[in-house]
Amino acid sequence: MHVHLPSAFPSQVGAADAAVWLRPGETVELEYRAPMWAFSRGALGPAPQKWPGRGALLAVVTPMILALFVFVFFLVRLLS
Repeated sequence: MHVHLPSAFPSQVGAADAAVWLRPGETVELEYRAPMWAFSRGALGPAPQKWPGRGALLAVVTPMILALFVFVFFLVRLLS
């Protein structure tokens, strides 16, 4: 089974694959988790699935938020 989300760039986000063997009439429940970071793979399998890409998202967003706080701090000190 293959699952992904359509997107503008890249064209497919969160691709995930799982091999599923079923007999006629048999069903299986799978859970798909889209990644928190667009360039990470998705997660597909039995529930519960973890959110993929969380580490990459935190590695990129945390320094940006820290830089914003530092900028605002120095801007307030400069203007006061």
